[in-house]
Amino acid sequence: MRPTETIALRREPGHVIRSLVALLLRVGLGMIFLMAGLQKLDDMSKDQDPPLAEVEDLVVDSDEAEAPATPPVAVESKAPAEPRYPETIRSMFADTWLGRDLKPALDLYTAFLPMLEVAVGALLIAGLFTTLSAFLSGLLLLSLTFGWIVLQNTSMYPTMIIYLLVNSSILWLSPITSNYLSLDGLLFGWFWKPSDEGEYRREYEAPIRS
Repeated sequence: MRPTETIALRREPGHVIRSLVALLLRVGLGMIFLMAGLQKLDDMSKDQDPPLAEVEDLVVDSDEAEAPATPPVAVESKAPAEPRYPETIRSMFADTWLGRDLKPALDLYTAFLPMLEVAVGALLIAGLFTTLSAFLSGLLLLSLTFGWIVLQNTSMYPTMIIYLLVNSSILWLSPITSNYLSLDGLLFGWFWKPSDEGEYRREYEAPIRS
């Protein structure tokens, strides 16, 4: 038997290309989470303010108490304000078993969802604790997908599958050697130096039979 030495190499993108891909995916999905959470928090802060109609009634009552009576003036009726978060979510699930039987759990979910979206989005954009944040964002996407399944909104299934695929790609590229363009790479990248990957093995050929 004659020994032959061969080198088997895996051809794949280098650490720079992988880090650029991870950066684009992280920032794209992170911005979606971040802006969605900030919009929900803004809606919740508006709901805590006193309605404008009540403030106007108080001002009118105080003026009428100090001023002489005047003929009533016709006031144009305004269109009702559009529902804001979290009323939009509660109204969507009002006629489902989730809204009827698990309303406290739904209220708790809607209360913490904006903060979770902001936190996960900021971590993904910064690339801090990427593996953990990508795993948490995957669980968050699964919970949102579960909501669309309960509503039987099949038109949202492809969109959620795309989000999950993007999130899975971020999780796959979350190790430092594929995620140098991040805070993880800045803080912990010094411990993982890129290196060429290869495999060296010795093979033996069977003797040629005459």
